Amino acid sequence: MPAPATAAATATATAAALETKEQQQGQQQQQQECGLVRQQQGLLRLASFSNNLPGAPSMLAALSTGHLTHLHLLLQRSTAAEGVWLAAALPQLTSLQQVHLGARYRTSGSWLAATSHLTRLTSRKVTEHLTAAIRPGQTVLPPQLQSLRVANYVKGDVLAAVAPLQQLRLLHLRVDFLQQLLLRLGKLPSLQHLSLEYCEVEHAAGTAAAWPLLPQLQALDVWWDDGDADLPDDMAVIWAGALACMGLTRLCLGAQNREYDSDSVAVCVGLARLTRLKELTLHSCTSLVPGDAQALTALTALTRLALNGVEGVEEADIAALARSMPQLQHLELGGLDLSSVAFMAAVGTLTQLTELFLENSDMTEQSLLQLTGLVHLQVLHPPPYYGGVMKETVDRLWSAVWKQRQLL
Repeated sequence: MPAPATAAATATATAAALETKEQQQGQQQQQQECGLVRQQQGLLRLASFSNNLPGAPSMLAALSTGHLTHLHLLLQRSTAAEGVWLAAALPQLTSLQQVHLGARYRTSGSWLAATSHLTRLTSRKVTEHLTAAIRPGQTVLPPQLQSLRVANYVKGDVLAAVAPLQQLRLLHLRVDFLQQLLLRLGKLPSLQHLSLEYCEVEHAAGTAAAWPLLPQLQALDVWWDDGDADLPDDMAVIWAGALACMGLTRLCLGAQNREYDSDSVAVCVGLARLTRLKELTLHSCTSLVPGDAQALTALTALTRLALNGVEGVEEADIAALARSMPQLQHLELGGLDLSSVAFMAAVGTLTQLTELFLENSDMTEQSLLQLTGLVHLQVLHPPPYYGGVMKETVDRLWSAVWKQRQLL
């Protein structure tokens, strides 16, 4: 047994050694922190970063990694190098909450796997062809995602990548798969808003019976080329499915292809039942029975209405719609060639309009100046002087709008 003095000396030496080791570790940590601070010095401490310049991903190196919460990039060239930059940079952005990425051309999706490391990420929006890289078994989506927009047309196997997203509340898909697969989307436990988009009549008709069985379905867009929509039976199925979706807030659809079916139709009476609609677009291939458009006056919640090129829409219809939709903010009437003073005066009562699309060749100065009360107007397209009105008259219109806006 060691003597007390020897034991005390040993304990003192051990304590001193531990203290020295702790001091060394503290110094190393302090040096690392100082190095990180020096490294972060000179970097931009931005909470939000948006960029659409070529090489935008490489600019992320200039940002402080702990401050950025919102990222919005539009990839211009969509090179492999940009995908590499994103895949390397995203895991370093530890505070990132929302990512909006877009690409003009098909690009690598290698950055998607990197987002699985972003524990705070709640929203990611991908646009154009970038989402073509979402492949089941190859792509890992962040399980905490609450909002996802898949903007390329996808097959049903993409559901394997979406199914694990138990917190997903909003989902936008361009559909290219069968009805039974579509119904699986309704099983996502947190899903509240489902948006579906089609570019083929046969795909829409093949899944239309499932639409009313999806209470989360709020937005429905069906597009086609002029040469595709020549199947009246398919169109009837599509309309039956759409009109049974009472929860829709957005609908974009055509009633027929008048190049193949010259008979006018009455579909607005059915649309009048969809009282939750806020956005409605009828395709230019549609030909309505005279007076049918006035049934849309029941849709008093509409803020966006597009009737470009729709046959059968008359000035009296627009006047009736204007009286029932004072909250309308976006109106498209291109190709209707309506330009009388009475018609323009009716449009001029829609004082909440911010965007107005007109297209006619008979616009007069007196007609155009009926719009001076549109104090919130920001976009008037196309410029009316292309239709015979002098540019000076257009300038007078904008001057009057701006003066009234200043009085608000």
